[in-house]
Amino acid sequence: MAESETSRSSTFWVYSAGCVLCAAAMIGMFAKDLLSGSTASQEALALGQRALITLSTGTIEGKLFTPAPAKPPQIAQTEPVKPNTPDTPKPPVATSAPIEPDVTVPPSIRESIKPPNIPRGTDSLALAPNALLVEKSGEFTLPVIAQDGTKPWEFYAKPVAFDSQKPHVSIVIMGLGLMSGPTKDAMNLPNRVTLSFSPYAANAPLWVINARNLGFESWVDISMEPTDYPASDPGPFSLLADQTKEENTKRLYWNLSRFQGFVGLVAPANEQLTSVSGLLTPYLDEMTRRGIGFVFARHKQNQNLVDDIARRKQLAIDADIVVDKELSPQAIDTALGELIQRAKKDGHAVALVRPYPLTLQALHGFIDTLKAQNVELVPLSAQLHAKQ
Repeated sequence: MAESETSRSSTFWVYSAGCVLCAAAMIGMFAKDLLSGSTASQEALALGQRALITLSTGTIEGKLFTPAPAKPPQIAQTEPVKPNTPDTPKPPVATSAPIEPDVTVPPSIRESIKPPNIPRGTDSLALAPNALLVEKSGEFTLPVIAQDGTKPWEFYAKPVAFDSQKPHVSIVIMGLGLMSGPTKDAMNLPNRVTLSFSPYAANAPLWVINARNLGFESWVDISMEPTDYPASDPGPFSLLADQTKEENTKRLYWNLSRFQGFVGLVAPANEQLTSVSGLLTPYLDEMTRRGIGFVFARHKQNQNLVDDIARRKQLAIDADIVVDKELSPQAIDTALGELIQRAKKDGHAVALVRPYPLTLQALHGFIDTLKAQNVELVPLSAQLHAKQ
C-alpha cells in the first residue's frame, strides 16, 4: 500500500515537471515571436514601411512588408511652348515739329509739299544747327549766343566779299515753304538773294537744309498782327497787340523754334505792331539778347521804332521797299527802280518781296541788270554787319 502511494507520488512530480517544462517552452516561443514581431515593426517603421503582425493560433508573426513601387504618374504630352519672340523694333520716323492747323494753308496743299533733296555743293553754308548756338527753354529749342560770344546771325550768315564803297541791295523773299513751286523757283535765283520761310510750313526744316546746301542764308517769317486784323487771320501763334507780354513771348519762342540755322526774323509787310510805340521793344531786346536779327518794312507810322532801334543798338533793319505791294508788272518794275535809286543815294537798300510768279520772274531780269548799274546784290546779313 505504501509502495503504491510512493509510485503515484513519483508519477505526479514527473508529470508536474513535464507540464512546467512544456509551459516554459511555450512561454519562450511566445516571447521569441513577440520580440521578433516588435523588432520587425521597429525596422519597418524606421524604413518608412508597414509592419504586418498576424495573430494566428495565439502567435504573433512579425514580417517586413515592402510595397511595390508606385508607378510614376503619366504626364500628358503637349506641344512645347514656343518662347515669345519680341517684335522687331521699327526705326523712328523722322518728322518735323508738330504744326498746329493753319487756316490760311489748306491741308491738301501742305501735304503735297515735297522739298527737293539737294546735295551739298561748293557754295554750301555751314551745317546747322550748331549745338553751341541752341538751348532748351521748356518745350522750345531756341537760338542763343555761344559762350565764346559767337552770335547765331554771324555763324549762319552767308559770307560774301563785296566793295562796301559801291551801292548794294538786299532782296528778301518771304513766305517760302508753304507751296513747293514758288519755293523751288526762288531757289533758282542767285544765292545772294535772302530766303525767309514761313513758321507754318510743315517742312520748313528740310527746306532750310536744302537752301543752305545751295548757299542761301535763311530767315524766318514772324507771324504778327496785320493792319486789317481780325478780318485777316495771321495764324494761332501771332504776336497780337491785345495779348499779354508773357503770351506774346511764348508765341515769339514758338516762331523762333520752328527750325534752326536762321539769321533772324522778318516781319510781314502789312503788320501794324511796329507802329505801336514801345510795344515791340521787349521782344526786340529778346532777339538781340539771343543774337538774331529782325527786319521790317519802314513807313511813316513806325519812324519812332526806327529811331529807338538806332538808340538801343538792336539787331534790326528797316526795309526800304515792298516790291509787290501792287501786283502788276509795271508796279513791280517801278518799285525795283526805286530800290536802285535808294541804294545809290544811301549806299544800301533792302527790299521785301513775296514769292508770286510775277515777282520772281521780274527778279530774274532785274538781278541781271545790277552789274551794269554798278550795284551789288548782297545777303541781308551784310546789312547787319554794316551796323556793327
